This record gives sequence, C-alpha cells and structure tokens, in this order.
Amino acid sequence: MLACSVLLLNAQHLTKHKKTFPDVNGFKVLKCDFHMHTVFSDGNVWPTERVIEAYNEDLDVIAITDHLEIQRQKQDITSSGDLNRSFVLASEVARKHNILVIKGTEITRVVPPGHSNAIFIKDANPLFNPTKNEKPAAAEGYDTAVNLAVEQGGFVFYNHPFHNLADDKVVMPEMVDKLIKEGKIKGLEVINGDRFSREGFNWAIARNLTLISNSDVHTSMPLALSNHDADHRAMTLVLAKDRSLDAVREALDNKRTLMWWRDNVIGRKNLLEPFVKACLPVTNYSFDKNQLTFFIANTSSQRFVMEPISTDNYFIAHPIVLPVSSEAAVSVGIKGISAGDVTIRFRVMNAWTNYEEPLIVEYTFKK
Repeated sequence: MLACSVLLLNAQHLTKHKKTFPDVNGFKVLKCDFHMHTVFSDGNVWPTERVIEAYNEDLDVIAITDHLEIQRQKQDITSSGDLNRSFVLASEVARKHNILVIKGTEITRVVPPGHSNAIFIKDANPLFNPTKNEKPAAAEGYDTAVNLAVEQGGFVFYNHPFHNLADDKVVMPEMVDKLIKEGKIKGLEVINGDRFSREGFNWAIARNLTLISNSDVHTSMPLALSNHDADHRAMTLVLAKDRSLDAVREALDNKRTLMWWRDNVIGRKNLLEPFVKACLPVTNYSFDKNQLTFFIANTSSQRFVMEPISTDNYFIAHPIVLPVSSEAAVSVGIKGISAGDVTIRFRVMNAWTNYEEPLIVEYTFKK
C-alpha cells in the first residue's frame, strides 16, 4: 500500500493543448520558438520549465537563448560555469516529451549593434565577452561573436530591431548591415513577444532575410500570455521536410518560414498562399442552375476571417468566419456565366503579406 502511495505522489499529468496545421506542398509545418530565457540569464524560470511550457502549447522545436553577458542569478545558482548548462538541462527533459531543443545563445550588446540570437551552435562559451559582464559595451566583440557562431555552423538572426519601445523605427547599425551583406546574419526577428514591426518586415524582405517570430519570454509563459491577452505565444511556423533539427535548419537557410502572432499568420506570398489554401480547402460544391453552393473547411488551429470580393457576376454579403476545426456552407447566385469556370475570391483578413495587405485567395469551380 505504501509503494502504491509513493507512485501516486510522484505521478505527473501534463496537458497538451493541440495546435495543428496541415502539410503544405509536402512540407510539415513545425511550431517553433527560437528565443527564450531562463534563470541562467535574466529569466525567471528553470530550463526544464521552458520544455514543459512548450509541451503544453504543443510546440515542436525550441531554442534556449540565454544572454551570455547577463547572469543575474549567478550568486544563487551553483553551476560548472558552462554557459551551455541551460541547454543541457532542457534537453534531458525534452527527450521525454518529444520536444526538439536547439543549442543557442543571445549575443548581447547595447545599441548599436544590439542583440542577435545564434542557434545551431556547438558551444556557447567562446562567444562570451567577459570584459563588460552585465553592462556590455556598444560594439565590443559583437562581430567577433557572430563570426565565431558562424564558424561553429550557427544560424544568426538579428533580434527585435525596434529598440526604441516608443515607436516602430528600425535601428540599422552599420556593423549589422555589413554582416547581413556578408551572409553571416541570415534572419530578422520581425515579431518579438507582443510586438510586430511593419518596418522590420519590409527591411527583412528588402535584404532577403528569413522571417522570424519569437516569444522572447522571460517570465512564465502563462503569465506572459495573460499580460498580452493572447491565446498563444508568438512563434515561427517552419515548413520542414520532416520533424528533425536538420530539416529545421535546412528550412531556415531557405527562408521557408511564416510568422504566427495573435491569430494572424504573416509571411511571403509564395509560402503564405499555399499555406492558407491548405488550411482552408473546399471539400465539396454543386451547381443548381445559377446557384453555387460550396463548403470550406478549416483544418487548422488558426481562426480565419474571409471577406468576399464581389463582382458583377456574384455577390456575397457577409464575411465568412471559420473558427478552429470548423466548416462553412456558402450559397451564392451566379449571373452572366452560362458555362465554364466560376472563380470566387476572398481577402483573408488575418493572413498578411506585409500586415498592410491581406492575402487574396481564389477558388475556381467548374460549372
């Protein structure tokens, strides 16, 4: 009886809140967060808690990216001095919960040049700048750290370029732009937590950078979501060949990412359009004389709002709202087309190619 009680006391029950997206053109859509902190820098939770939070939100991939130069809890945490320690602790738990963990770190300097994340590195220790611990100098060692990360095979992206919280203006340090042109910084964190940067998006597109969206969470994730009044964290949707770290890296190198933020999905049109069409397939349709009836299903965990674009040939009065895992039946009168194809077009009001122009999708029906 005593043994049974011990087993019950040690049992754990974790709930996964499933978030699903269909495959797109043969690629799996992986839910990723490449920017988060623990007590090993300036975060408030233990590395293993970041894994549990990721499991709870049904993420596939995370990167623990503690600041090397900011270690606010070092007086209270006894460690080996290994700056990879948070990754090691997270990885031990992640294997049990089928979460992929990327080794990473945040290269921390004041503006300019600012902060960058280096992921897929082999060892964080050489990237540390010990001369200005806690208060890193403006540019001291920034390019050295980026170069060391790249030499290790790392993928470097520039973090939250809107350094001034009062506006959306992107800071363009000369050193960062030089490293981008040299192909050493390959991505831009357009979305950071609760903030989206329109200027940052345009900047990333102009420089052909991988679009990144992250939580940059420091406190507990449930508290962060509560403060932001959000149902899910900001994350990067990676279109990968399979569910592996190698596939994630290949996708990042080839810019196959979308950004999921506050029930909006944002990205390049060549990826966003097939993604939305995969999420919102027409499951059936029929014609009865000049009346077209069709059914659109939402096969994803994203709520979609579709605003019809009426023409002289058809009129749809109201937007179509498709909650998660739902279906809508649409009936519309068609005039002026006696034979051939009928094309119905919609603006998807929470799918954006630059967060100013909603994606337009069309469905063609053979009459």
